[in-house]
Parts: sequence; structure tokens; C-alpha cells
Amino acid sequence: MGFKFVDANILLRYILNDNKEQAEFTEKIIEAREAYVLPEIFAEVVYVLTKVYKKDRKEVASYLLKLLKILVVEDPNLISKTLSIFAETHLDFVDAFFPRMQFFIKKK
Repeated sequence: MGFKFVDANILLRYILNDNKEQAEFTEKIIEAREAYVLPEIFAEVVYVLTKVYKKDRKEVASYLLKLLKILVVEDPNLISKTLSIFAETHLDFVDAFFPRMQFFIKKK
């Protein structure tokens, strides 16, 4: 099985299902567990969902935590912790991410 790097647009089409044709294409990749997502992509998806689409941060974090289970991510624990901090505080995703990243680097 080969992995496919996916960008924010692919995740957004899957999440929002606002373009049926693109959503079906992205669904095949994501649900086949072939989607490789870099941590930076999560930052962009969170930003677009909260700032452009005005989605609630807890709702965004909850959905992405569920989606994280079927995505291929370099460090899913880092993203999971960051999403949890993002949901429970007023920190932006990036502000929650960088301190967590330093913590995980020190532990390795």
C-alpha cells in the first residue's frame, strides 16, 4: 500500500463535503488509510474551519481527533495532544503545537 501526501484542501473537501465529486475522491484516499498528513496541514485545516467557516473549536478538535485515527501522521500523539489543548484553551492551534513539540522532542 502506498501513501499519498494530502494537503489541507483534500482534508477540507472530505470534512465539509461541499463539492460532491472532490469529496468522493478524497473519501477513497482517506478511508483506504492511504492519506499521509504533515502536522502543518492540521494547522491550516484548523485555521480554515475556525476562521473562514466559523466552526466551534471544540467541534473542530473533536472531528479531527476522530479523523486522526484513520490518517497516517508522523506523530499522532503530538497532534492529539495539540488538538486537546486547542479545544480546552484559547490558544491557537500553532501556539498549542510548538510547546508540545518541544516536550516530545525532549522525551525522545
